Amino acid sequence: MNVIEYDQKLPSLEGKRYLVTGSTSGLGFECVRHLLRLKAAVILASRNADKLEKAKTALLSEFPGGDIETKILDQADRCSVDFFVGSMDGERLDGIVYNAGIYFPSAGHKGLTFRTNALGTYLVFGGLKNLYPAARHVFVGSIMAMRPSRKGFAHSLEKAGRQKEYGLSKEAVELVYEQALEEGIDAVYVHPGIAKTSIIRGFAPFMKKIGNAFLYLFVHHSDKASLTEVVGLLDATPKGSRVYPRGLFQISGFPKVAPEKKRHGELRQALIGYLEELNLQA
Repeated sequence: MNVIEYDQKLPSLEGKRYLVTGSTSGLGFECVRHLLRLKAAVILASRNADKLEKAKTALLSEFPGGDIETKILDQADRCSVDFFVGSMDGERLDGIVYNAGIYFPSAGHKGLTFRTNALGTYLVFGGLKNLYPAARHVFVGSIMAMRPSRKGFAHSLEKAGRQKEYGLSKEAVELVYEQALEEGIDAVYVHPGIAKTSIIRGFAPFMKKIGNAFLYLFVHHSDKASLTEVVGLLDATPKGSRVYPRGLFQISGFPKVAPEKKRHGELRQALIGYLEELNLQA
């Protein structure tokens, strides 16, 4: 079964309207393609206006008449987050996919990955949960998520390299998802496995070429990887579910829906405290 055949087995989303952050490329863009194929209306949110327009143009060429709106959102910039949340007041939404994030920023930007992926997601969710308490909130984690040491996120981030910082940031996203459930929000956690277009995005061109050739043997394309995000939005997927690829080690494959795991109360509370400190420092 290919990806289009899988989509054809999913229920129509006609009349539904969704927001997908980080939607000009990779998983977010492919998630939007699935949603449009299923007849949903979509809001694309990203930090680059030119890329948003190019993405919208490309989508409309594939889905003429598609209901597509664009909004600027830079999760690393608190002012941008505040402006974006304000711009959403009055919009109708059935679901939100917190997909935006960065994997491997250039050297010299230590802390940017965690601020974007963890703090950014926390702040965007903090604003949107009040506007859309009844919507489905889908949090996009990673197979590469990594727990902090017993001393907590702040201590672990001090000496973390870029790879570890990414892992810690995605662990934080999972804990924000757990916080959403604690607050009674209709939330689902997903991870896409490994998609070759995202994992080596920040590498040098030569390493990208080698990496793509190697990864092609083991991982899936972002069109299949993004299906976990789509399934996370479906009414048939219960609140508190976890959606991930059904293949070996959850690396690739079509989505599998699993029940909620035990929550990490103490670690989650410590993270929320740390994120609030970062927010005050911003």
